[in-house]
Order: sequence, then structure tokens, then C-alpha cells
Amino acid sequence: MSTNSTTGYFTAPVDVIYEFAAQVCVTQDALAHVFIEKRNDSMTNKSRLTASVVQPRLASCYSVSAYAQLTRNEHVWLLLDNSSTSSKIIEYDQSYWKAFTETHIQRQ
Repeated sequence: MSTNSTTGYFTAPVDVIYEFAAQVCVTQDALAHVFIEKRNDSMTNKSRLTASVVQPRLASCYSVSAYAQLTRNEHVWLLLDNSSTSSKIIEYDQSYWKAFTETHIQRQ
């Protein structure tokens, strides 16, 4: 498996096009900025593949997805950000639940 269970980072094992998909569930009146982000193998250059802002009146779930051409050892992860957690991956919080998956589409 290419996703680190401690950091939540997916690391590309091969040069290929990947599809990333996430489902994020947010409790009533919680605010979530949802990003799928990519960094190079040295973790220095960051780019956002997708961005969404979620603030449901009722508890709801949302899906986001993105395609990316990655080279070996580049990283992708799901970032949830709200006003009380300054730009960090939320692994567990009573207001948020997430699922994050990847599939490689085309081998070069």
C-alpha cells in the first residue's frame, strides 16, 4: 500500500496518471476547507489539485476528486482545514469523517 497510515500521505510508487477521490462528512454548522494537495518528493513544492469550502446547515457528506500526473515518490493527501485547526490534516475529529482513495489510470 502506498498511503502512510501515520501521515496520511500517498506516495506514488511509479510514474503514472492517478485518480484521487475523497468523501468528507461534516456535522451541522461545521466549516471545512477541503483540499487534495500534491508535493514533490522532497516535500518542498506544493500545489492544490482541488479545493472546496463546505459549511452545511445539516450534517452532510461531500465528494471531491482530481486527476494528477505524478512521478515516483511525489506525495498527495487530503487536507481539511477549519478555523480551529490551522492547515492540518484532520485524522479524527467529532465534526469530520473522511475517506481518501487513489487509483492509477495509465502506466507510462
